[in-house]
Amino acid sequence: MFPVGIAAVVLVITGEASASNSCSVPQVTRPAPTQPELVEYAAVVVSTVAIGLARLALAVVFLLAAYAKATDQPGTRLGVIELASQRWNWVSPILPVAEAVLAIGLLVPTTAKFAAMFAIGLLGAFTVLLIRAVRREHPPLCHCFGQLGKAQPVSAQTIARNVALIALAVIAALPS
Repeated sequence: MFPVGIAAVVLVITGEASASNSCSVPQVTRPAPTQPELVEYAAVVVSTVAIGLARLALAVVFLLAAYAKATDQPGTRLGVIELASQRWNWVSPILPVAEAVLAIGLLVPTTAKFAAMFAIGLLGAFTVLLIRAVRREHPPLCHCFGQLGKAQPVSAQTIARNVALIALAVIAALPS
């Protein structure tokens, strides 16, 4: 900034300065973006929004599930025993806490990708247990959302819901 000021003083003193050539900063013009650049920009915006919405949707699902399991501990315990076995009973008080922490992790930008990968693993484990349960003669009741919904036997619809949530988690795990 100082050298430009000195140059202006020199021009004025020497008489070479005029109204049209006073020390002005040259304008830098940028060419209009090309169609491929616009398409790339739109793709980045759309993918960023999709990833953010996937993370938000999963966070809502896990918060609802955590709340439902925390407020229906007997049902959660029964669900764990029926889906896994009696020896996994210790998981029932931890599950709502894990789901709540997972939901919060999905909402924090620095932990969202890791939380989404954890969600893929957790939902995958749940899905394996659900597939095993559907194959039984008398499938157990689904306690996924505690008393928030009507308890119905585990079915192909339950598995399909989990597969859809896994797909959402895969989107949420993409870098934003």
